[in-house]
Amino acid sequence: MLKTFTGSPIGRAICGALIALIIRAVKVSTRWQVLHENRRDALFASGQPFIVAFWHNRIMMMVAIWPPQQPAALLQSPHRDGQLMSNAINRFGIRTIWGSSSKGGSAGLRGMIKALKKGEHVAITPDGPRGPRMRCHPGVIALARLSGAPIVPVTYSCSRQWILNTWDQFIFAKPFGRAALAWGEAISVPDDLDADDFETYRLKVEQAMNALVKEADDAVGAAAIDPAPITEKTA
Repeated sequence: MLKTFTGSPIGRAICGALIALIIRAVKVSTRWQVLHENRRDALFASGQPFIVAFWHNRIMMMVAIWPPQQPAALLQSPHRDGQLMSNAINRFGIRTIWGSSSKGGSAGLRGMIKALKKGEHVAITPDGPRGPRMRCHPGVIALARLSGAPIVPVTYSCSRQWILNTWDQFIFAKPFGRAALAWGEAISVPDDLDADDFETYRLKVEQAMNALVKEADDAVGAAAIDPAPITEKTA
């Protein structure tokens, strides 16, 4: 019954409104600190759009702490969960681009390039929509190479949270805690990559994102979530 309800437009609208309400309540009841605020300020002062990269398990609060005056679009998978989350995300002024970060040359990739050319920032979860957890798919590297926009790792951590039993160990932030929002250094990708260089940059982004997560976790004493083990499929 729940799947039927959330699969309908009315059900998605109701659930989306409730999710947005919960996110806003957590945001206003949480004490936030910003790590590397100078990086954030320099990026926005440049006036150039960039690619915001954060892991799928941190999507909950990212949509609420994004500066509302900065136009942004988020890549979302068009499956049922993605459509439900999109309904909530749109309520924060963030537009949806349908597609997958694990595939290049798709409508999603073209939509993101178009958004960047229009001056919108583009947000992407490089391990979405199905993992492996905290392992970077090549799609974000292809996007940076084709668009010329830099990749900027961003993350947050909360002192009070539930870690759900999902593939990504989704973080459900609790109210009345402390949180750290961390900005990484921009990573520019050249447009003439060969296969070896492509993998070098993919690994560089993955390592930068995981290092930033550790820094944010340490800032608030949050429990660490480890990346999925490296297998032949993820290597």
